[in-house]
Amino acid sequence: MENGDRIQNSSRIDPSISPALFAPVPNPFSGLTSIRYCTNIKGQTRIAILDVTGRRVRNLVNMPQNPGIYNLTWNARDDRARQLPRGVYFVRLETANYSEARKVVIQ
Repeated sequence: MENGDRIQNSSRIDPSISPALFAPVPNPFSGLTSIRYCTNIKGQTRIAILDVTGRRVRNLVNMPQNPGIYNLTWNARDDRARQLPRGVYFVRLETANYSEARKVVIQ
């Protein structure tokens, strides 16, 4: 989060949506993979890519979001836009009321 940004403190839950992180598609991948997730509470959402040691190598989302279904694309690059080496990584979703990780493999 950059200076001046604010986190929304209100929390509105949408019971029609179950929070979830779906398996990246395609997986394994070599160029781009699609990451789909659902949030059911208004508030801070974080999606990060972690290496096998648990170190964050890429921050994909770190912002307040409304309840809903979202889709994003990851290009197998780290926060400095460097191509990551082949191997196993984890996509991690965190919200105020949910946390989940999924394995993804770069070929």
